[in-house]
Amino acid sequence: MTAAVRERGDRAPAPQRPGGTATRILDAAAKLLAEKGYGGLRISDVAKAADVRPAAIYYYFASREVLVEEVLWFGMSRLRRHVEETLLDAGEDVPAVDRLLLAVEVHLRYELEISDYTQASIRNAGQVTPEIRERQRQEFRAYRRLWLDLVDAAAKERGLAPDTDRRLGVMLMIGALNGTAEWWRADRGDLQTVIDHASLLVRHGLLGGAGAAATPVPLAVPPTPPASPETRDRIMAATAATLRARGYSKCHLSEIAERANVQAPAIYHYFASRDALITEVLSRGQRAVGNHMRAAVDALPANADPRHHVAALTEAYLRVELELSDFATALTRNVGQVPPPVRAALQVEGDRLHALWHAPLEDAASAGLLRAGLDPSITRMLVLGALNWVPEWWHPGVPVDQIVGAAHRLFGAGLFPPVTTAAHQGD
Repeated sequence: MTAAVRERGDRAPAPQRPGGTATRILDAAAKLLAEKGYGGLRISDVAKAADVRPAAIYYYFASREVLVEEVLWFGMSRLRRHVEETLLDAGEDVPAVDRLLLAVEVHLRYELEISDYTQASIRNAGQVTPEIRERQRQEFRAYRRLWLDLVDAAAKERGLAPDTDRRLGVMLMIGALNGTAEWWRADRGDLQTVIDHASLLVRHGLLGGAGAAATPVPLAVPPTPPASPETRDRIMAATAATLRARGYSKCHLSEIAERANVQAPAIYHYFASRDALITEVLSRGQRAVGNHMRAAVDALPANADPRHHVAALTEAYLRVELELSDFATALTRNVGQVPPPVRAALQVEGDRLHALWHAPLEDAASAGLLRAGLDPSITRMLVLGALNWVPEWWHPGVPVDQIVGAAHRLFGAGLFPPVTTAAHQGD
């Protein structure tokens, strides 16, 4: 058992929800936030689900934002406590690697099967204001420390030296786990299969050796060109920056107009509605991501195999997301929060983007290059979850090159066994 787990586990019990009416309100808000997101949360809907009058909610919570803050904090706090308590119950005799894999399973089961609060906390992290998110961030930092302790202990048990990329890999891995809230449903397959896939990624990607794609072919991809100075493009660029910084629910036309140096009513000269504008911006984000990824694959030599394709896609995705395009980051941070009509308008191009990942993973599986037990479809979603979550924790003080390296290590070693031991893919 790590010292951090022991210390926190011996403290006061996990925070409890208030009883009675306040609990019903919180439960209703958590369920609605998990389903509809912050932008779709209406006090009238919460009141109906909790069987109270809307005015009664303000007796317990000073505002909609206070209610949301409580749900998000509670969801992250209880996830952390649940993982800690499960590890404590497992006892000190459990090997460090098994403790880490236990944390993977507990996280996924709690997120997907047990707690609307945790789903709400994860799905809305990038959509609320910094003020609402502050207590949730504090809990996440404590949760991150727990995971870092677990990974360091498991690495030490395996005789591995301390590694900065491995610690960044932890953040990518948490993103992969969190990202399942956006795509997994009970009708899409057995949760145990997702747990098995995530466990393989942790065991081999975080704790294994260098994978076949860990040193990819260098990319020579031109950066995404800047938007033109025309008024329409200025409005779109301002919208992308606002979506990136504040999320869908707080993307107000007044702020967009100020950023674009136009009058707010002028926006309707170019776009029929706020959602029409946002749809166009996210569509441009899709094109930016797709064009950059296709250019990366086209730049590969003719003899590159599917592992190098995955490495090239990974690097291109991270660079366009973090360095080159507000449109791309706006897409990855908001696509799970927009209303159904907007999401439907993005579906066709979204399917094309998924196909870029699915093809090399299918090819790798067909060629016997993908680890035994990995399904290309589930693997693709875990990879995208890891990459899409990066903007939620990345800051410019962490070099993008370093994140790219950590991602190459996690996916290279996690998805593909060393070529020289192909006969032992299931190890």
